[in-house]
Amino acid sequence: EKEKEKEKEKEKEKEMGDSSKEEAAKKKKNYALEQAYLHSARQGRMDGLISALTQGIDPHVTDSKQRNIAHQLAFYLPASSSNNKNNKMFLKEIFYLFETHKIDVNAGDYQGDTPLHLCARKGNVPVITHLLKFGAKMDITNHEQFNPFHVAAECNSSDALKLMYHSNPKIMATEGPDGWSSLHFACSGEALLSVVVLLDRGADASRPDNDGNTPLHISCIQA
Repeated sequence: EKEKEKEKEKEKEKEMGDSSKEEAAKKKKNYALEQAYLHSARQGRMDGLISALTQGIDPHVTDSKQRNIAHQLAFYLPASSSNNKNNKMFLKEIFYLFETHKIDVNAGDYQGDTPLHLCARKGNVPVITHLLKFGAKMDITNHEQFNPFHVAAECNSSDALKLMYHSNPKIMATEGPDGWSSLHFACSGEALLSVVVLLDRGADASRPDNDGNTPLHISCIQA
């Protein structure tokens, strides 16, 4: 009787061990698939994205920085290459994929940055154009209370500023932390091109922040 019980226990342990190994192998495979999926978005490889999706990958998967494939596209696709023929086609196809799988283009990463924040920082106008058409919001703020327009102003992304202003002129009136305007951010970043774009569109150079500092004061402090 005792021998039978021991055999049953051994069989049970073996089954549990086999199950654990299978689970570990499955997790390893899923992780590799997730990495391939995210890497394909970074590299502009539609075939890699489709391959991962056909193998059952969760299209909403994120990396360790809580960035989905829209973030990967925004952060890694070089602005200089976004206008070439292949990448134009890729952008068209990947945004169709976003629509099909309901990818959230307004999701925040670990810093609260949306894909539009990341694009604004790099001045990637072709991707910004697609994001805006797809419903990306310009008034979402990150953990520092910057919206994408503020980011573009501070980073001297003048073409991105023009595009976002054209999409919604009211965005220029939004305030950041401490009552800073977009012009405050541009002056803080010593972003001359941004300053010119904002002034040409009616930004108020005499508007004070919560401490009474105008954009000119900020420029003097930075000098």
